[in-house]
Amino acid sequence: MEDEYGNGAARAPLVVAARLVMADWIRSFRWTCWAHPTFTQAVSRRFALRACRWWLRQLSRESYAIVAFERGPSGQLIHCHALVGGIPRSRLCEQFVGGLWRQGRIEVAPYDRKRDYPSTVGGASWYLTKTGSDAVEILGSPVVYRPRTRGGRNRP
Repeated sequence: MEDEYGNGAARAPLVVAARLVMADWIRSFRWTCWAHPTFTQAVSRRFALRACRWWLRQLSRESYAIVAFERGPSGQLIHCHALVGGIPRSRLCEQFVGGLWRQGRIEVAPYDRKRDYPSTVGGASWYLTKTGSDAVEILGSPVVYRPRTRGGRNRP
């Protein structure tokens, strides 16, 4: 029996375990939105990466993303899935993020940490690992997520 990557049944648990580890690592950063940029024409992976870098630089100097490249079922055209951080959380920023993409269509949604639990098979970070670690690119310098404490700083 083969899994979704064509690996034998003996390797399937290892693939899932590797995806879980990578997804948990991706979850450890502070994300603002989930984006799905597409291209109007067939492009190479190299061009898609350059377009994503340009798009990210236009957002802000502090923005960063983890982008996964995938070929779609119809026509095998490349499209991207990206978790974007380093920008303020607001509806206006989501529209701004979407408005800067010039290569085709883009769907942008706020990142919901509550739907992306650690050590689970689901959520945006799990989806990014679907195509394997070779298809994932880190753009910029991601910031580690640290939850805010209630009542201000912890005092000794």
